[in-house]
Amino acid sequence: MRRLATGFALTSLALALASCGSSNAPVATQPASAGLVKFQVAASSVGGISGQLKGLGLSGTLPSLFFNVQVRDANNQLVAFNGGTFDPTGQGSKTLVLDGTNDYRQTLLLPAGTYTFENAAKDTATSDALLAYGPAAENSASISGDSAVVRLKFHAVFDKANSALNFSMSTARLFTNSTFNLSLRPMTSPVGALQAAVPTTDIGPVTYALGNPTDGVLNGGSKIGVNVTARGTSADSLLNVTASFNAWVRNAGTDTASFVPTSLDFTHNIETNVVEADMTVPEVAFDTLTAAFQDSAATLSGTATDDVQVEAIRVYANSQLVASTDAADGVGSITTATNGAWSAQWTPAATGSHELSVVVSDSSGNEFRVDQSVTVALRDFDLELDGEMAGMAPFTIPANGDLWVKVNRTSTGDNHVDVFYQTGDMTGLAPTFGASKASQTAIPNAGPFHHGDTGVIAGSFYVHLTNATAQPVNGDISSSMR
Repeated sequence: MRRLATGFALTSLALALASCGSSNAPVATQPASAGLVKFQVAASSVGGISGQLKGLGLSGTLPSLFFNVQVRDANNQLVAFNGGTFDPTGQGSKTLVLDGTNDYRQTLLLPAGTYTFENAAKDTATSDALLAYGPAAENSASISGDSAVVRLKFHAVFDKANSALNFSMSTARLFTNSTFNLSLRPMTSPVGALQAAVPTTDIGPVTYALGNPTDGVLNGGSKIGVNVTARGTSADSLLNVTASFNAWVRNAGTDTASFVPTSLDFTHNIETNVVEADMTVPEVAFDTLTAAFQDSAATLSGTATDDVQVEAIRVYANSQLVASTDAADGVGSITTATNGAWSAQWTPAATGSHELSVVVSDSSGNEFRVDQSVTVALRDFDLELDGEMAGMAPFTIPANGDLWVKVNRTSTGDNHVDVFYQTGDMTGLAPTFGASKASQTAIPNAGPFHHGDTGVIAGSFYVHLTNATAQPVNGDISSSMR
């Protein structure tokens, strides 16, 4: 079991997601002596608004999402709401929806008591892909006063048909006694061309098995993959490897999931009794880095393929090794894919011109190198949001300090920005926004948060968060386009 709270910094109710339950279940009745408690349901820090479901701890890209939640009381009765207020008649809505139309949040009034929050996340485009699920048994909370905070537990839902056990790096041919890595890549259901990876914390321990003892040797494995040495015989030249584990799998015909056994298989031909010389160097591409800032991580990326097998990828900055696929090098890691794609993080320590190089070697020792130069600038912001719907991101303003947030736009549509503070007293907190750092306008106080319409701004705009108090202040910032 895991709590997918990665990337969440919530102002009240951390998240509300829901599965569709029985619409004719009995509804909750209001306790005679209980008052209504005010709290907010918010899908804070959920980057799915901008295409990434960071709130679920997932990597990869996804389209916009909508979130449902069904609330049940201590008697397991569905709770109905009317305009966000508890409806004792049971005629109101029994499913709360968080989506782009309400900026992924709602303010609710509910009698004090113990409740469960069964939850699910689905895609907006088709309403069909179940991306995550949180059972009621893992989501019990006591609501006893205003501004209660409930952090929901939920799990990425595994889609076997779109998951794989495959080569970690580009491998076209496999020979006897070749040693290589297989990557275990459990994925969620795709929506169009977009898909996310299931976190390792949402699958159980993984065991690996060969189809036949003569297929090869399993040198050691984990939740992310296994190291294999191919063997094979003239009578059986197929290498078969099976990864078995438990995962959250959708229950057919429902928006629920169960933690059940599943598996992924790998099969590849082994070339036995082959003797030949490999004289072909790898093919390498190094994507141009268009912008880099001092003390800020930049993503380096490209592709590396070979007619036999890519053995290693190493990235250098100013002739110093900064990332490698070989853990023994003791530097940053490089993420690879079966199709040859690779990416690595590099954090320049100084401004000015820097020389970057990527060196790729194959299993025969052939190498190829690609270089590029990049100019590193001094960053003029502390936090950056990207996309037309930039979602929500957590922040911490130092005591008696400030933060600059840069919001990048791909449209000149009418934008707005919201700032949530995890404090009941907003004295000394005065957020502003503007097309430049020199021209800033106050963001009005809208009650539990600050909300401002930026109007039509071409390109990026800046938000300034200040804290005139003696304590650090945490919160979330959201920006989206009308």
